[in-house]
Amino acid sequence: MGLSQPFVTDEFRISLAETIAWCLAKPKPWNPQYTFRSPELAYQSLHHFNNKSDDFRTTLINDVVEMRCWLLRGENNKTPRPQPANSLHGGRLFGYNPDINCFHGLEAQECEDFLNVASVPPWDTWVAFFDRPINSLWEVCLVSWVPAELVDMLDAAISVCPEESIWWTDKFDGGLTDELERVGLGYQATACD
Repeated sequence: MGLSQPFVTDEFRISLAETIAWCLAKPKPWNPQYTFRSPELAYQSLHHFNNKSDDFRTTLINDVVEMRCWLLRGENNKTPRPQPANSLHGGRLFGYNPDINCFHGLEAQECEDFLNVASVPPWDTWVAFFDRPINSLWEVCLVSWVPAELVDMLDAAISVCPEESIWWTDKFDGGLTDELERVGLGYQATACD
């Protein structure tokens, strides 16, 4: 068996740093349904996102990530890209598998529509899409960053998801989780957790 391609590359960590900067710059109080769905980053449609083509989803997510990068860098791309993230800033990484979603909306009710009816996290929070197994259970995964203030709501959403299409990335062994731990990006539970 050859070496597998790493998940947590410098590009992943730079995308994470940009995601965190973009989201934390949003004025508070945050509205879970609207704050992290910036029109300038809007993706085409929910139905297109759930297209089973991994190439299409990868392109769609990369377009959002690239547009966010371009907007953060400003006119003429004069602002340099950030250094690779070395902290989650109190937030947590969230995984979503679009291939096993039932579109029942239970999760959206638990998190004030931070996730939509298909459990898709808002596009401002998207970090990367992996179209290969991230562990022994998940074949594909959209990774998003959730700010600390919204973690409890997402815990509630995860707890009612019968098909288990959403989860915290630190909850499974192997693959992505191990690589995040190795670079210090694993979730650090507090005494209240």
